Amino acid sequence: MRRGTDGHSPRGIARRAAALLLTLLWAALTASAGAAEGGPERGAPFDISDEPLSDAQLPEVSASAYFVMDAESGQVLLQREPDARHFPASVTKIMTAALVLEACGDRLSERVPASEAALAAVGEGSTMISLRPGETLTAGQLLCATMLESANDAANVLGEFVDGDLASFVRRMNDKARALGMARTHFENPSGYHADGHYTTARDMAGAMRWALTVPGFLELIGVEEYTLPPTDKTAYPRQFRTDNRLLLEGERHYDGILGGKSGWTPEARYTMIEAARRGGHTLIAVVLDCPTASDRYVDCAYLLDYCFASFQPYELDGASLELPKLQVWSGGEQKGMVQLETAASLLLPEGCAPQDVLAETELPLWYVYGVEFEASVTLTDTRTGRRICTVAIEPEAEALRQLLGLPAQEAVWDSRKLPGLVFYAALLAALAFFTSRYAARTRAMRGRSARRSLLRLRERLPAPPEEKDEPPASGDEPPEDGPPTPPAGTRRAVGGYAPRR
Repeated sequence: MRRGTDGHSPRGIARRAAALLLTLLWAALTASAGAAEGGPERGAPFDISDEPLSDAQLPEVSASAYFVMDAESGQVLLQREPDARHFPASVTKIMTAALVLEACGDRLSERVPASEAALAAVGEGSTMISLRPGETLTAGQLLCATMLESANDAANVLGEFVDGDLASFVRRMNDKARALGMARTHFENPSGYHADGHYTTARDMAGAMRWALTVPGFLELIGVEEYTLPPTDKTAYPRQFRTDNRLLLEGERHYDGILGGKSGWTPEARYTMIEAARRGGHTLIAVVLDCPTASDRYVDCAYLLDYCFASFQPYELDGASLELPKLQVWSGGEQKGMVQLETAASLLLPEGCAPQDVLAETELPLWYVYGVEFEASVTLTDTRTGRRICTVAIEPEAEALRQLLGLPAQEAVWDSRKLPGLVFYAALLAALAFFTSRYAARTRAMRGRSARRSLLRLRERLPAPPEEKDEPPASGDEPPEDGPPTPPAGTRRAVGGYAPRR
């Protein structure tokens, strides 16, 4: 048996895997690159400094740590000890609820039984709605219980609903925290029940709230004031849930423009709070940690929000005010025409900084090249202090660029930052193809060796061929000199090294 064609040899397999890798890379590049494009997907167009716009220290705030952020731009307005480690208590449920909505937002009417494992993991002294093993609520009802009643048993059941067990859901929480840049945060449960390894910072929790506000359904959830849970299969009476968020509820502490938030408390964390409010076209997020009393957390949040809404003024950035030029567009080595550059951002300026105090410095390339990442930006600086306010991306006008290049409206500009991910998946597929081919080749070789062994055993069991006598051929039977000998009449030629049975 032959060793195998080059296509099945290790060298041939390697060549095919390399060819597959190149094919996949080319397909990925051409599919994404439809370089088209009308504006790369950059995510947030802001490059924001970690430093706050204001250095003011507000003596009326009793929280050990606080942080105020503009939700749209990510601008940091005020802070105190923003990166100091604290226990979050039940403000953890901001992350839990947003993850449930992100993963299962279309399944909120699905009925979820409370498992014994989820209920057994509820810590002693926890706030609960007294779920019983096997009791079934919808995912939406469990979310209301988690956010309005701060129910740790409901939070645990939701964690199991998303990932099958609490450990897997906690991994999801920590993975999301890393993805959001929450470098000083670690979760150990979905509820915020105290554990030494369950901690966060004011800056990190503001980032979590900023992301949560983008999750469909979350804004509506934090705005719910009360909910009545009807009788269930285990409980014959209704249960009333009502938020303790005094800034949301009608009354003397109701805050104008409040969107909602979440409170927390444990003996170790003391009182914690996250609130979001919107005024004048801007949504602000306020986080307070380690407050002495329950009342302090509401007073602190209201005071911080009031100060920032009053002290920071809106500033609308656009391409017209910057007098951005048109830029040459090149594709395939040819100039295609000119396209207008544009940018837009809704910002906040520091207290006392008027629009005329803002210096705008642009960085622009000489042209736009189809298929190459476009890097252009404007940096805003407060000329009074020399402090950078932010850097905002500048893009070619999307529709004009599409028309200039003759590209379909649905295509997007090639973003070279996607390349590492595409290379990884292409390499993964190529490696899979390589090992699959290698396994198939080894399987064929094993089958060949097995067939040869079977053939040898068969030969050993066959009788030996009879011995032929050397007799001169009869007259007229001599073979021609240039031809093979003619076998005697009545005999058959041996084939394959053994004589056939008679």
